[in-house]
Amino acid sequence: MSREELGAVFFLVGYGVVFLAAVRIFGLRRVLWALVLVVFLAVAVAFKTLGSVTGGRRY
Repeated sequence: MSREELGAVFFLVGYGVVFLAAVRIFGLRRVLWALVLVVFLAVAVAFKTLGSVTGGRRY
């Protein structure tokens, strides 16, 4: 395994540990609701940005 792959594995393991700790502290239902909220907000911001880039006034 190369160094780049090893860095990615540590990154994913770190996220997994944080996820498991959050589930242990807050419970699975709250963590999943938080993830859904983050995804929903990210999609809303993406569409708002896309609308401002593609739409708007023409000079």
